[in-house]
Amino acid sequence: MICVQADIDRCLNVAVGLQCAETVGALDQAFNLTLEYAKMRKAFGRTIGSFQAIKHYLADMLRWLETAKALSVHATDALDSNDGAVEATSAAKSYMCEFGTRLVRQCIQIHGGIGVTWEHDLHLFVRRVEANALLLGGSVEHLDRVASKLIRETSQVVSS
Repeated sequence: MICVQADIDRCLNVAVGLQCAETVGALDQAFNLTLEYAKMRKAFGRTIGSFQAIKHYLADMLRWLETAKALSVHATDALDSNDGAVEATSAAKSYMCEFGTRLVRQCIQIHGGIGVTWEHDLHLFVRRVEANALLLGGSVEHLDRVASKLIRETSQVVSS
């Protein structure tokens, strides 16, 4: 059986799409743990979630999380219809690499030292997101993948 580039691309698209869905789940759990922690942890006589800086961090994190969810859903839809799957999965993966790692690092920042200890579950989600950012190509590789596909399509249109 001969392996064709289209088959390899399809397999990579499916793998990346599944990995993005897994990453979204880990991001969601990490955010929820951080939100609960901010509501209950006290410093200077009040919860840390009441501090303006923490509110800003949580707002940014929620924006990143919701965008990651939307991109993951779009990638899944593109895989189902097989229309624009390369662009959708690579865009989702690139975003997860950039903003997923930012989100979990921000979670660690809010938790402080407890977030990286074995007694707290946050480190599990951080490690999963960071590992997924390294597997199946990083942000630059996936942006290059989209660019290469667009260049191939454009050169085909121009030559015909």
